Formats: sequence, structure tokens, C-alpha cells
Amino acid sequence: MLQVLLIFFYMGVTCFILGYGALSLITRDRYHVHHRLSYLMAGVVCAAVYAEIFSIFAPVGIAANVILLIVCAFIVWCFRGQIEKRLMARAGMKGLGSVRRTLPDGYLLAHRIWLLYVLLALAFAYGTSHGIMHYDTGLYHAQSIRLCEEFGVIKGAANLHSRFGYNNSVFPLSALYSFSFLGGKSMHACAGFFALMLGFACLDIKHILRRGRPVITDFVRLAGIYYLFNIFKEMVSPASDYFLNCFLFCILILWVDRDVHREKNYLPYALLSVAAVFAVTVKLSAAPLVLLAVKPVVMIISGIKTGNRQTLLGKKSLEPRVRAAMTIAVFVLLGILVTAPYLVRSYLISGWLLYPSTVPDLFDVPWKLPHDLAEADAAWIRATGRGTWVTEAGQADPSITQWFPSWFASQTRMSKLLIIADVLTAAAYPFGIAFLAIRRKKRRTKSARTGEVPIDDKGKDVRIGDETTVVKATGVHAGEDLTTDKTRSGKVISFEEAKRRNGGGADIFRMSEYLLQDGRAFAFLEGVLLISLAFWFFQAPMIRYGFFLVWSPCVIMAGTILLYLFRRVSDRRAAGITAKLALVLVAFLLYKGVRLVMTDITLMKPAYLLSQQDYEAFAVVPYEVYSTEGNDPDVTDNGSGVTVYYPAEGDRTGYYGFPGGPFRADIVLIGNDIRDGIMPAGDSLY
Repeated sequence: MLQVLLIFFYMGVTCFILGYGALSLITRDRYHVHHRLSYLMAGVVCAAVYAEIFSIFAPVGIAANVILLIVCAFIVWCFRGQIEKRLMARAGMKGLGSVRRTLPDGYLLAHRIWLLYVLLALAFAYGTSHGIMHYDTGLYHAQSIRLCEEFGVIKGAANLHSRFGYNNSVFPLSALYSFSFLGGKSMHACAGFFALMLGFACLDIKHILRRGRPVITDFVRLAGIYYLFNIFKEMVSPASDYFLNCFLFCILILWVDRDVHREKNYLPYALLSVAAVFAVTVKLSAAPLVLLAVKPVVMIISGIKTGNRQTLLGKKSLEPRVRAAMTIAVFVLLGILVTAPYLVRSYLISGWLLYPSTVPDLFDVPWKLPHDLAEADAAWIRATGRGTWVTEAGQADPSITQWFPSWFASQTRMSKLLIIADVLTAAAYPFGIAFLAIRRKKRRTKSARTGEVPIDDKGKDVRIGDETTVVKATGVHAGEDLTTDKTRSGKVISFEEAKRRNGGGADIFRMSEYLLQDGRAFAFLEGVLLISLAFWFFQAPMIRYGFFLVWSPCVIMAGTILLYLFRRVSDRRAAGITAKLALVLVAFLLYKGVRLVMTDITLMKPAYLLSQQDYEAFAVVPYEVYSTEGNDPDVTDNGSGVTVYYPAEGDRTGYYGFPGGPFRADIVLIGNDIRDGIMPAGDSLY
């Protein structure tokens, strides 16, 4: 646990600095980043891309960490003024050389919230220190990480173990923070760190009592909390599914939060779209989520017509259309920068760009994994997800009517409920769009008749009647202090006082208006989520692959319907209902927590309080691979060979049987060393 906690601290500091530098460079004075989580997420993407690039040229070890620290030090030096100002503002200090002897009134009370974050970090460090290792970790996760640690990349490594070709971008990241170069065991805490990021995002649900009403983001947080409980005893394993689902939940929470606050700036959506592109490099099943980029592109283009040009990139003296094109081009280049190292690594490892997909087929190199084997691997993934048999070469896949009944019957009760909810969500989606369009038209008509400005037009005064629960529409987000009718100490102030403190009441709205997204934002996001769900379902519908994709559409739809009804409830009644819901949530957390503790008793060892549970070890059989054709053990003059391994039983070699594969492969070295690459010896590896 102590080792994991130190890695969390090191990873958190380096990723925060990288993210702060990247976002400051991109946003400058065009946008104020509302969530500190955004810096961590951006830093994780930067660190992963850096580790991928480094792995192309050298092993990801001590040199990679030294350069990382130098880069972080340079960023701190470049932004030292901004960082000092931000830290001092949070710490109640006037400067680095002076500290207030008397902290501001309510400071200690307001900053007790940091205790929750510390306790959460301790809990996740404990959970990451030990647990149940995922089966695939012994199969190829650990091998892939060690490949990055010792070689960076090997041309044709997929010929030894086809799953090397999956090339998940989080494996170089895991190698960067594994500290195997210290001579001890390889640490594997990155999945726990991703889970901790999601925990930080979900912790903001604590504001539900202060607001007196839930917002749509809280429903996404509830799904995220449920997922964290599901993986808590397994996040010791560097499984790509955990990375992906935690990261996607973080993206969705930040995206919906900006929707709820009627964000008019394209930058947060553009940055989250780049994060979605990174998610595709973690697992290809997230590919349709790249459609999220449509929204910021539309916002940039529409900004030319509406005059909202101040946030566009480029000199203000340039034509708006030129600045818009430059802005779009910059974010396209960011997307290319995120994906290019992944594609290069994929080309080097397997000879394919998007393995196990054989489209596009662009290269004919000696180390290329044979086409038939790539197709067989893709068919195996589909069959595993559907719970069916693996089709033979040239045989058509079973139709949905053949595999769906048995697949659905094999799911857990909760998964069945979610699948049914998703079907109902897809059916209700077009009716929901029609309803919201009609409602929007009625509100516009009413606005034209009465002169009352609709809530969607942020930045203007809105008539709020006698409501006393109000929200500031600018500069505040759902993760912080939404209510402006209470002081930090909890004292209720009058609505008039709230208006006075906000400069006369500009941008003050009814709290109930900021519970959910507007109609267009809902329609777009829900549409992208449903498309992503369909893509997952017709490819490889294994629940652990697509936990986020299964939960998110029905959660957004259900939350929208409930909050639409909830917004008609009075403040006092809403506060009462919210308090009861909070009690139910606390009871649920206690119940799941007790169950986790009962399960953990059988897994915990005192040694794990200091060190992390090591990878599993398996019995392996060594054999030699040479640079001549074939691997005939009777031939003794084949030149220098390389020892590789296959399991004595089963198909797992784990971290220590490296380099290895699930069986004895028919391969040869391209040169005299494994660093020169591996290629097939014949037409098949089997």
C-alpha cells in the first residue's frame, strides 16, 4: 500500500504538471479550466503519448523518467507565476515567503473537504495494493508491459504472441510508472490511479445536499461509483478494460457538467474530444465516441456567424473564417499527435495499423502477422463477446438470431436489466427529441410574447419570480459551489443579497433550470452514446469491454426524465426528497463497503500494507528461436539463438516467462538478436 501511495503521488504530480502545461498552452486566456480533474486527465494523455513515443526508440525505464522530470521542471519554471498564484490562493497565503498567521474566517471548515480526497486516495492505494489478478494479465497484459520496459518495441512481436498486437496505449504508460528499473518487482498501479481519478470525479456528488436538488451529472457519478465498487478488488490488475471505462466515465462527467451549465465556449468540448481519441488507442471499441468532436466543430463554425470569435485561435487581425479553420486544424493535429505513436507501434509490432482489424492493409513487411491469423483473432474476439463458437476461415458469422438468445441468457441479472433499459432508451430516443423540439418551440414563442428570456440564452437577466434557490451561470461548475444563496458557513442569505453580491443579479437563474442539459445537447450526446453502444453490441458485446457503453445511454435518459419531473417540485419539497436520496446513497455505500471488507479479508496479507502484490508466476518451458528457417531442436549450428517461453500447461506465461507466448510458435529472428525483429517461419504459427 505504501509503495502504491508513493506511485500515486509521483504519478499525480507529474501528470498534473504535464496537464497544467498542456492546457495552459492551449487555452491561455481563452478559457478558465473549471475542474482540477481536467489537468490530471490531460496529463495522463500527455504521459501516455510520451511513453509511446519513447518506446519506439528505447526501453521505457529510468531514462524516460529522468526526461519526464526535466520536462516537468521546465513547465513549472515556465508557469511558476501562475502556479504560485493558484497554490497561494488555495492555501490562504500572500506569497511563498509569507504565510498568514490567521487564516480567513471559515478557511479550515471549507478546506476540510481535502480530507475526503486524502481518504479516497488511501482507500484506492489499499485496493490497488492487492486483489484478484485478471486472467488476461497473466495471458498478455504483464508481457506487454515488460516488452515496453525491456525493449520498448520489437518488430513482429505479435508473431510470438498475437495479443501483443492489441497495442493498448496504457501499457507504455504502465511501464513508465512501473519502476522496474530499480531492480525490484514491476509495479502496476496505473489502473488504480485511473480508478482514483474517477473516484475524485464522483466525489463531487457530495454537493447534492448543498444544492438541494440532484443534477444530471449526479446520475453519471452514481454509475461511476457502482463501477468502482465492481472493480475495487481487481484494479491491482493492469487490465485495459479498467483503464478505458474509468477514463470514459471521467470524460462523460466533465462533458455533461459543461452541458448543464450551457457552456458556450468550444474549448472544453474540443479538449474532451481529443481525450476521446486517446480512449480509442486504449481500446478500439471506443471508436464511435470520436463523433463527440462534431460538437466543437459546429460551435467553432457557428461562432463565426454569431460573433463569438474571441476564443478562436490565431491573431485577432485575421479573418474569422481563417481563425476558425486554424482552430479546427490545431485540434485535428492534436488528435493526430495522440494517435500517431499508437499507429506506429501497431505497425512495428504486428505489421497492421489497427490490429486485429485487417483494414486498412497497407504494408507488406517481413514481420507482418499473416492475414489469416489476424482474421482468426478478430473472429475469436467476436465469438468470445457473443458467447458463441469460433467460425472457420471463410465461414459466415452466426446471425444475431442465433447468438443473441444464448448471449442474453448468460448475462447477470443486472446486465439483463441494463440491456432492457438500453433497448427502451433507443426506442424512446426519437420521441424524446420530438418532445424537446416541441417544448423548445413553445418556450421561444412564449419568450417572444412575454419578453422573458429563455434559460438557454446565457448571459442575460432572466426573470426568476420568488425563487430563493439560485445559481450563478458563469464561472461556477457542478463540482464546486453551485448555490449562491448560502455562505461558506451555511448561513442562508436573502435573494436580494445574492443579487447584490453578484453585481445586481446578472446571470442569476433558477436552480431548477440547471438540473439537466438543454434539448440539443441531450439529443447529440445521447445519439453518440447509442451509436457507440450499437457498435459495441454488433462487434464483441462482452459486458466488461463495454460497461460504460451499456450504462451511459440509459443513465442519461433516465436521469433526464426524472429531473424533468423533479424540476416542477418546490424547493422545500425538493430538499426533502434530496435528503432522503442522500440517505439511500449513504446506505448503499455502507452496504457495498461492508461487502468489500468481508471479501477482502481472504485476500489481504500484512505485507501488502508496505508493498504491492506481485504478478502471478506460471510454470514455463524454454525453447530457442534462431535466425535460420525453422526451429528444429536437432540442429545445433543455427548460430546464436534467443530463449523464449511457452506455458507448461494452459496458455499463460505471466510477467516472468518473458518473452513468451501461449504456445510454441513457429518463428525465426529477422537478425541475430530479438531486437532486430521476429517473423513467421512458415505459413502458420500453429
